[in-house]
Amino acid sequence: MTEINVQGTVIQIFSTILGEEIDLGASRTSTPAWNSLKHMEIMFAIEEQFGIQFSELELSELDSLSEIINVLSGKYAT
Repeated sequence: MTEINVQGTVIQIFSTILGEEIDLGASRTSTPAWNSLKHMEIMFAIEEQFGIQFSELELSELDSLSEIINVLSGKYAT
């Protein structure tokens, strides 16, 4: 899967779970719908979609769409 496909898939997951359009600048502080419960739904959906697993630290610290895509791209490439 290319980086563009990863990005598009993650944006689609975010948009579906949050019920709104999301751009690459989205973060937990700038997106009111992205609360702690939605964060866990998003992260678990990403794990399931890509067959990867985030560490507990990653689950708690990844708080922007671009950070999630960067970490996911690194995990998916390995």
